[in-house]
Amino acid sequence: MDKEKVNKLFRYEHLPEHMQHVSKQFFDLAHNIIAEAPPSSEQTLALRSL
Repeated sequence: MDKEKVNKLFRYEHLPEHMQHVSKQFFDLAHNIIAEAPPSSEQTLALRSL
């Protein structure tokens, strides 16, 4: 999965401010997964699990 798709799926700026800090953690984790794990079914599964 590419960064653009992850950005679209895990965006959080539209959320109320008190919820953004929680959602940002998932956004950051998703970006870490695509940066560290090679593109594979395991990467996709990890992103879907978020």
